[in-house]
Amino acid sequence: MSYSEPGDDFPKLTPITPCNGPTDRLEESHQTIFARMLDGFALHEMIFDAEGKPADYRFLAVNPAFEKITGLSAKEIIGRTVLEVWPDTEACWIETFGKVAVTGEPLRFESGHSKLNKLLDVQAYRPREGQFACIIRDITEQKARADEYRTIFEDAPQGVYRNSLQGKILAANPALARMLGYDSGPEVVAAISDTGRQVWLDPNERLRFVQSLKDREILRGYECQFKRKDGTPFWVSLSSRKVLGTDGQPLYYEGFVEDITARKRVEEKLKASENKFKMAFMTGADSACIATVEDGVILEVNNRFTALFGHSREEACGKTVQQLGWYADEDRHRLISELAANGCVENLEFHARRKNGEILSVLLSARRFESDGGELLLSVVRDVTEQKRAEAEKIKLEDQFRQAQKLESIGRMVGGVAHDFNNQLTVINGYGDLLLRACRSGDPLREWVEEIRKAGGHAADLTRQLLAFSRKQIIEPQPMYLHRLVKENQSMLRRLIGEEIELVIESDSSGWPVMADPGQLHQVLMNLAVNARDAMPRGGTLTIRTANVEVDETCSAGHPEIAPGHYASLLVSDSGVGIAKEIQEHIFDPFFTTKAEGQGTGLGLSTVYGIVRQLGGSIAVRSEPGRGAAFEIYLPRLGDEVLTGVQGAPVTASARGSETVLVVEDQDPVRHLAVIALKEHGYRVLDAANGSDALLLAGRHDGPIHLLLTDVIMPHMTGKELAGRLKPLRPEMKVLYMSGYAADGIARRGLVESGAPYIAKPFVPDALALKVREVLSPPRPAAAILVVDDEEGVRGLFQRVLTGAGYEVVVAGDGAEALIKIRERRFDLLLTDLVMPEREGLELIMTLRKERPELKVVAVSGAFGGTCLEAAKAMGARAALLKPVSPDQLLAAVQGALA
Repeated sequence: MSYSEPGDDFPKLTPITPCNGPTDRLEESHQTIFARMLDGFALHEMIFDAEGKPADYRFLAVNPAFEKITGLSAKEIIGRTVLEVWPDTEACWIETFGKVAVTGEPLRFESGHSKLNKLLDVQAYRPREGQFACIIRDITEQKARADEYRTIFEDAPQGVYRNSLQGKILAANPALARMLGYDSGPEVVAAISDTGRQVWLDPNERLRFVQSLKDREILRGYECQFKRKDGTPFWVSLSSRKVLGTDGQPLYYEGFVEDITARKRVEEKLKASENKFKMAFMTGADSACIATVEDGVILEVNNRFTALFGHSREEACGKTVQQLGWYADEDRHRLISELAANGCVENLEFHARRKNGEILSVLLSARRFESDGGELLLSVVRDVTEQKRAEAEKIKLEDQFRQAQKLESIGRMVGGVAHDFNNQLTVINGYGDLLLRACRSGDPLREWVEEIRKAGGHAADLTRQLLAFSRKQIIEPQPMYLHRLVKENQSMLRRLIGEEIELVIESDSSGWPVMADPGQLHQVLMNLAVNARDAMPRGGTLTIRTANVEVDETCSAGHPEIAPGHYASLLVSDSGVGIAKEIQEHIFDPFFTTKAEGQGTGLGLSTVYGIVRQLGGSIAVRSEPGRGAAFEIYLPRLGDEVLTGVQGAPVTASARGSETVLVVEDQDPVRHLAVIALKEHGYRVLDAANGSDALLLAGRHDGPIHLLLTDVIMPHMTGKELAGRLKPLRPEMKVLYMSGYAADGIARRGLVESGAPYIAKPFVPDALALKVREVLSPPRPAAAILVVDDEEGVRGLFQRVLTGAGYEVVVAGDGAEALIKIRERRFDLLLTDLVMPEREGLELIMTLRKERPELKVVAVSGAFGGTCLEAAKAMGARAALLKPVSPDQLLAAVQGALA
């Protein structure tokens, strides 16, 4: 045993409250501390002989940690003397602790206990006269680790050092000493103890190194110059890391020093030889390559060449052109023949292949030259792919422009006819509804009126199709069923495809609903049917099938364009000529057609594709030449809760009112219908046939005019001009526009204000009354929505859709930014992506459950097949949307969450 007397550097221990025996005699305030101490603790009383010298000591109390270290239980220890517990205890131990018990001077030492086979750190002090307490700590593993680290430190082949936070060298290993020209590590420490300035060739370099290390945990590969003991400079690479204590605070730096002088010399030599030609070669405007003439091995390529072909310099040099697959064999033979005949090549046109397989059109110029006794070939390649593509695109665009001009003229004519027809349908359908309302059940005329009204509805659908063709359609998404769409168009399909083609319809009457515009889906069905008919010039079979489809993760992995989920599917297949595989990837391109000139525009399938993608769906084609083609459309299922929320409800008293409405319409039947419909719902109505009459009528009317219901396009004065002249006279008056054109179309032409209230023709009386009531009712405060997504395009789309629906929308690029905005103001709903670079959506939802439990959440994700969405729902998200998300799906989810 070895021990030391307490000195100036020994910490003075504050005694605990004196105690007179085992743990039950400890003060109650120390009981918990005593039991929970991680270090072993024992309390003893000293036994003296007749002469007053320490003879033995008895255990009064031990804690659980002491039992664990010694392997003895408290029952085996307490009340017994040390010689009874450990009979071979040396007398010096008893003398040492006796001195503590008598003098009260604390003591600390390390000792190897042979019985325990452990190295212990022992602290002793006197709680009261005649007693002493021991605190022991097992430092066996700590010492072993220190020895192991010391061995690595001493034997490392690289220079290893340790320095203080202020830069003072604390330790250096033998390898660093040899590198610096000193005899030993301690000599290095002594020689450069003044913060290491003697090591650095340039003292300012040391300051730059310290600055680089200041805010980093680890710094690797810092290159600079040191000087040896004799002043010789040499290059080193420094790596250093900050060592932290258990409290997380930095203690010191340790690092490695590598002598890289030899490497630097080689680099300088290489750099000198390369600079002879590299400047002109590497910075050339054209792609250039140097290769051997004999075997075609590439020696050097410039930056433009690697950018053109996609191979790095390391990948290209040392290989032949054949190995890299740049040129086809026939083109290479042409090059060799030209070189053999003329010794050079000028602007040889052929095709080259990039690393990714892309084929380029290039012009090659090559010339032989002598270098170091060998013959080399310098090749210059100019990429003319874009030039060739532009020429072909120009021809294609000119043809498309001619086709577009034809379509534009037809579209204008069709749009005008459809607009006028809408006015007539407004009258027919409106008075039909009034007649139906007047006919009682059992009236023989009711059945006839119902047929007239049904025909009027079909006529309105046809008008929407004409407007769709002219790109002036009014898009009105609504819940609908694919099997009903097919059934309603069955007779039209039979007339469209002709008698030589058999029509087979397989519809699932329990099909799921989808959210779509009926006119658009009618257009999809007709375009696919026409496409199938043209593929069967000699007759065949056209099969149309509707079904419910559930796409799982496995199926989605094979078809990444279709996300997992529930879909209503529409399959249109034919037994025609089929589609070649190389053509299938282009069939949805605008103006692409395999038909002869004058027999097709190439817009049918591209229109189908655009409508399906707009609805958030997918379309796939399966075909082989001679075996027909099958087009399968997947549209997202509309949830039952959304379907219930958007189904039309009968008009109730909520559509009624007593306000005064000024109706201005140049078509007499339409105006009379609007007047009758509004009066029937309780409104007071003034009507005029044009803007001038409306101004006179408004000037003579003494009472208020609450609403102006005006047609958009009228002779002499438009609806917007009329509203602009009436507004200063009646500032409280609201305006509702009506037209047979689409709202966005007339807004683009400046005929109405963007976002102004609008109702499309043809309309029925009940729909008009509801719209009037909606405009006259005081606006409800818009719900505030925070949209969070790291993709700018997605944020912009969601913001436009929700703002257009009347919500107040704020956007954030990630979860961290979103949390700041939420803490600054109140939001009604959070619409968040789940995978983002800063504070992901799940973490954001978890945080807000504590801070804003009332905030409603809609989760959106396309990552990992949407598996994160289930976790979001488990955390309380009201709805979960799988990307890609259509505007209808987005609005339905937001409305449902806010309901």
